[in-house]
Amino acid sequence: MKRFILSVCVLFIAESILAQDTTWIQTLNFNDITKRRDWYVFPDGSEEYRKILMYYTLKCDAATTQDGYACGEWDYLTYSFVYDHTGQLDSNQQNHPRLLFGTEALDSLWYTTTPQFDTTEFYEYSMVFDAVNSESEFVVGVDMGSSTQPLGGYPRSRSQYIWKASELLDAGLTAGAISRLAIELTEHQTDLGRLIISMKNVTTEIPSGFEDLLTTVYNQETSFPTGSGIYNLNLLTPFIWDGTSSILVEFAYEMTESSNLNQTSFFTTDTTSGLYSTGVDNSIVFEDSKYIELPLQGTDFGNEITVSFWAFGNSSIQPANSYSFEAVNSADQRVLNVHLPWSNENVYWDAGEGSGYDRINKAATASEYEGNWVHWAFTKNANTGTMKIYKNGTLWHSGTGLTRAIGEVDRFVVGKGFSGASSHNGKMDEFQVWNVELDEATIASWMNKRIDGTHPDYSNLVAYYN
Repeated sequence: MKRFILSVCVLFIAESILAQDTTWIQTLNFNDITKRRDWYVFPDGSEEYRKILMYYTLKCDAATTQDGYACGEWDYLTYSFVYDHTGQLDSNQQNHPRLLFGTEALDSLWYTTTPQFDTTEFYEYSMVFDAVNSESEFVVGVDMGSSTQPLGGYPRSRSQYIWKASELLDAGLTAGAISRLAIELTEHQTDLGRLIISMKNVTTEIPSGFEDLLTTVYNQETSFPTGSGIYNLNLLTPFIWDGTSSILVEFAYEMTESSNLNQTSFFTTDTTSGLYSTGVDNSIVFEDSKYIELPLQGTDFGNEITVSFWAFGNSSIQPANSYSFEAVNSADQRVLNVHLPWSNENVYWDAGEGSGYDRINKAATASEYEGNWVHWAFTKNANTGTMKIYKNGTLWHSGTGLTRAIGEVDRFVVGKGFSGASSHNGKMDEFQVWNVELDEATIASWMNKRIDGTHPDYSNLVAYYN
């Protein structure tokens, strides 16, 4: 009897060893070019397995969509995860701090019902001429009437005007120091508060947008004690005219009063000589993963698009791997994207649907992507195969033979990449999206204006943030 039991046991063990087999489960294959995750059915658990092996084959394939190189995705690390879902949730509770101050969670917070104020003190300097030994006065232009600009019409205003070199020479002015400016106030309602005057030698005679890098020559509280009349504004820093350039003069002020009906004398020119902006103009800062998602899900751009905005790059961060905006389709494939710039100082403009996209790029200088406001417009027309980049209303770069349609957008993120990638690293203003290719003349004509119903392509405006 003992021998019989031992024999049975031996036969049973040998049969169990011989019964082992291998089960193959096919998951991702070479046709899964853009797929990153999926569900696959494994055995139901009725069998016992001693080991699980994963066979992973790398391949170079020109069909990869993440870049333009067959083996380009090998530049990055690859991680594989296998999840065994139990069907049970450990917890569905979500906890949130009761009080937040910025990103810091607080247990308590002191507050007051009495309004609090911050007081800022500063020194104000002014120039006083005790005695004048010799002074020459020059009148530019001929008085032709009264205008609210540059010192009236609004509680706050910024304006820039160009005195042409020919006008200055006709007035008898010669190269040298300008010590003060005289303005004739024809109507007086209120004082200005703080008035800032800045000047700059320029070669242009027609302004195309607000200029930067001016020299501040006057900055002080300004009143008009005798009402209407001619007021001399003594410059704290004399401005040096080179005798050949035109002079750009900027007037900027902000009042506490709600009304300003001041008027000054003016003369007209045969070309546009000035521009102004009134009211409060805001911009948005994109740093530390801040972003805006536009409500454009399901928008089909077809074959044409224009995206334009003003940008001010953060000089302490740029150049860096920056995303100004990125849009993807329902398969999370890139449809639109701008790097302004990438860390190699190139500006990239991507557009096109499907497995891949069309791209143009060009190296930029520091002044083009950081430290000052620059207007950018990015256009694509798949019908003509052209993609273009405009800077400050002028064509900056272009490409041809780029015929991928733009198609439908599922998500449109401004200020960072769709997947949470790097920030824009700077400020933006006047962000516009059009479902048509705007031409150069239209872009240049409207880059310094608020969009309204008089725009020739107003019906094609699909998103506008000012």
